[in-house]
Amino acid sequence: MSVADVPSTQSDLESQPSLDKKKLAVYGFVFLVVVAAIGVYCWPHNSVILPASVSPTEYEEARREFAELFHREPNDADLMMVLGETAVRNEQPDKAIDCFERVPSDNIRYGASARLQEAQALLRRNDAEEAEASFRAFLELADSQPSVPQEQVRVARDWLVFMMAVELRFQDRKAILQTMIQEGRFDVYDAKQYYFPTLLIWQSNLGSSRLREFLEKTPDDRLLRIADARYLVGEGKLDAAGKLLDTLRTEYPVDLAIIAASLECLYEQVDWKQFESIVSTAPGFQDNEPWLLTQMRAQFSLQSRDWAAAEKYFQQVLKADPANPTCHMGLAEALGGLGKTEDQNIIRERSLILARIRVRLSAVNQNSAAEARALARDASHAGLNDAAHSFELLAEHIERGAH
Repeated sequence: MSVADVPSTQSDLESQPSLDKKKLAVYGFVFLVVVAAIGVYCWPHNSVILPASVSPTEYEEARREFAELFHREPNDADLMMVLGETAVRNEQPDKAIDCFERVPSDNIRYGASARLQEAQALLRRNDAEEAEASFRAFLELADSQPSVPQEQVRVARDWLVFMMAVELRFQDRKAILQTMIQEGRFDVYDAKQYYFPTLLIWQSNLGSSRLREFLEKTPDDRLLRIADARYLVGEGKLDAAGKLLDTLRTEYPVDLAIIAASLECLYEQVDWKQFESIVSTAPGFQDNEPWLLTQMRAQFSLQSRDWAAAEKYFQQVLKADPANPTCHMGLAEALGGLGKTEDQNIIRERSLILARIRVRLSAVNQNSAAEARALARDASHAGLNDAAHSFELLAEHIERGAH
C-alpha cells in the first residue's frame, strides 16, 4: 500500500469541526430568535423599568387587556394605573403604592387620581406622613382641575380631618374644615368639629390606638411622638409622658408644639417650678403660636395672679376656639381678679350655655333637624353666631331631605 492509498485522516478530522460549527451557528440563531420572541411577549415595551413588585408577565397581561378593551396601545401611565387599581382590589397596598407613585402628578388624565389612591393605600399601610403629603398633593391638583369630582375632594378632606384628629393637630384640622364650611360642603360632623373642637372628647381609645399604629410604622416621626405624649397625659400616665417630652425637647429645643405639650404635662402634675423654668425660656408670645401654648401661658398667668396677662392670653385662644370651656372658666377668673364683674358674669353665663351644648352635641346627627336647630339656638345665645347659622342651615337641609 502506497502512501497515497492511506486514508487521509487529517483531511477528515479537519472537515468535521467545520460541519459542527455550522450546525451550532444555526442552532444558536434559532435559540436567539426564540429568546427574542419570548422577550417581546413577556417584557414590557420600550424597555420600561418595572416597579420591583410588578412582574413582566403581569405587565404584559395588563398591556394586552388594555389594548383589547380600548383598542390602542397603552402608555406607562395607563398600565401603572391599571396595575395599581388591580392591586387595590386584591388588597395589595404595597404593590398599589409602587404603581401609583410611578404616575407623575402633572399627568392630566391620571395625576390627581394617582395621588388620591396612593394616599389611601399609604394610610392603609399606616404611613401617616406620606399619606398626608399625597392627600395634600391631590387637593392642590383638584384646585387647578375643575374636572376632578367633588366626591373625591370630599374623600381626601375627610381623611385629612380624621388624621389631624388622631394626631391631635386641631389647628391644622381647623384650616381644612374652614375651607369646607366656606364652600358650603359640610355635614353635621364637620360643623361639630369646626365650631366645638374642645367640647368633643378627643381622648379616646380609637384615637390613641390608631396613633400608635402610625408610630409603629414611623417611630421617629416628631408630630406622632408629640401626640403620643399628649395621649399619655390624657391617660394619666404623666411620668411616661414627661420622659418622652424631655427627650423631645432635647432633640427639638425650640419646637413650640413640644414646649406646649411639656407645659400641659407639668400643669397636670402641678409642677409650677418646672413649668416656670420651661415657660420662661420659651420664645415670646406670637399670634400664630400653638393654641395650647397660649392657653398654658394663660394658666401660668392665673397662677402668678397676673390678671391682665391671663385675660389677654385667654381671649387670644377664644378668638381661634370660641367654645373652649376651659378658657371661659379661666377668663372668668381673670376678669374677677381685674374687678370686671359685669364681663365676668357674661362669661359665666356663656359657660353655662356651653355646658348645655356639650350635652346636646351627641344628639345632633344627620337625621335630627330638631336637635340641630336647638343647637343653633344655644349657639346664638352664647354669641357663637357663625355656628348658629351653620346649624340652622343643616337643620333646613335635613328637613328638605326628609320630604
